[in-house]
Amino acid sequence: MAIGGLDLRGRDARRTSDVPADVRRVAWARAIRWFGWGFGETLLPIFILGFTTSLAQAGLISSAYDLVFLGSVIVVGSLADSFPGKSLIFLDLLLYPLIGVGYYFAGALGLVSLVILGRALNGLTYCLDTVGVDTYIRRFAKKESIATAFGYVASLANASWLTAALLGAYLVRLIPVYNLLFLITPFSLLAILPLSRAKRDRPTGGRATLSLTRFVSELKAIDSGLRSAISLSFAFEFASVASTFFIPIAAYRGGAGLPGVALLCVISAVPSLFEFWLAQFIDGESEKRRRSLIVAVGSLPPLLFAAAFVTAWSARVVVALGIELAAVFGGLALQSYATAISRPARFGETSSVLEGASTLGDLAAPVIIGVVADARGLPITFALSAVLFLVVGLTSVRSVTRSR
Repeated sequence: MAIGGLDLRGRDARRTSDVPADVRRVAWARAIRWFGWGFGETLLPIFILGFTTSLAQAGLISSAYDLVFLGSVIVVGSLADSFPGKSLIFLDLLLYPLIGVGYYFAGALGLVSLVILGRALNGLTYCLDTVGVDTYIRRFAKKESIATAFGYVASLANASWLTAALLGAYLVRLIPVYNLLFLITPFSLLAILPLSRAKRDRPTGGRATLSLTRFVSELKAIDSGLRSAISLSFAFEFASVASTFFIPIAAYRGGAGLPGVALLCVISAVPSLFEFWLAQFIDGESEKRRRSLIVAVGSLPPLLFAAAFVTAWSARVVVALGIELAAVFGGLALQSYATAISRPARFGETSSVLEGASTLGDLAAPVIIGVVADARGLPITFALSAVLFLVVGLTSVRSVTRSR
């Protein structure tokens, strides 16, 4: 059985068996929660659009998630040094049901305030989930198989989400979107069962401290290659939002029904299932990393430009899939490069800065694209995004690839 590029009964079976049983229980808890999300998440852009009168408003509402996530990640990351990762996961599973209930009543009663609260709360809960799961894996997985443990958790969750998303594409013909989003609630509660069987991890660090002055001074000390990597991380996420948020809206406005929009989003998400396989083209000598990064950067401008002109549903599917594939592939190459050009003592700093840049891209894209699209239309906005990405990509990739 192959999940996310991993053959769990074949060549990768031994590596999968290296994943500790408690990590597998946490993986199943996340997979169950993601299953509940999968039913309606592909239709969230259309759901949000129904509460607005412009794309800019839809972008602002969507960005509430990223704003809260960005504001929470440093605090939650510091808490993880003093609290068990399992406790953070348990807390997020208790909060997630509120999102499902909020979306349900937002749709049933037409209350946009509940949509905004739901997006904001999602930023906090996903931050708790990401930091909690990552911390738990690092505390339990063997050092020689930690990548396998991360890959197992990601592959299982993505496969679960994709299965539910396909079911949601059919069910939306029968029930409203807000009913599908309500399924977040029962599956989040159900996920507590496998989590409760996982052992409690123990914090190994001392009391964490936060210093904005220290953070800024360390950020200034980053070399030019890593600064360019940060710019590319922002750009890749910015481009990804085009395929996951605005191309579905364009398809919906072009006459695609809700099932068609859901299926478009499902297909464009497929590359995330194969990150393990895609990494085989990147790992190894530096020349492979360089070629991979250049291919990803070079692919995105023409794809974004194509998004400005295609109108058929099938063509939009191909473009969205291509954008997401290039963004995922580029993100993997960028992680490899960032690791190579960073000192081991600063790996944690590198990870947090890249994650912050990616989140900023996710935050800025809906607002910027939405405002420009309202003024000039989506086709012109996609074309401008292609030109801007080309400029940022060409200037940044040269610096990154010369660093190592």
